[in-house]
Amino acid sequence: MFKPSMFRQWQDMALFALVAECGSMTQAALKAGMAKSSLSLRISQLEQQLGLRLLNRTTRKISLTFAGERYLTHCQEMMRASERADLAIQHLRDNPSGRLRITSPAGFGATLLARLTTEFQRRFPAVSLEIAISDTLVDLVDEGFDVAFRTGKPL
Repeated sequence: MFKPSMFRQWQDMALFALVAECGSMTQAALKAGMAKSSLSLRISQLEQQLGLRLLNRTTRKISLTFAGERYLTHCQEMMRASERADLAIQHLRDNPSGRLRITSPAGFGATLLARLTTEFQRRFPAVSLEIAISDTLVDLVDEGFDVAFRTGKPL
């Protein structure tokens, strides 16, 4: 179940993973573009929220606790899942697919639209076009159209 506080926890998980990767609060803070004190506070708040210490800290060194090692595994899984989600969306953006529903008046549909769809299908073969040619005005949302071409005076 989604809770608004999850956004902050996801950020904190990413920050914790960054600290573990860098092995240094200073380096992690530089990479994150934030003050070291702010980063340290966020990690401390995360530990407090979890009820476990994740890091052993000295003035010179940071190491993961047993709980920190286990938690890091899950944080890294979350980061990989985020990267996979971004790649999937990038793939969709670069390679459109799915159904595109278009409505058009008869005159436009029979002339210009017919020529455009041939080129469109050549460029985007994974998109299936569903074209409704009609001079009747339809409710675009109720009937699930993505695009509508109209001629004449605007309503």
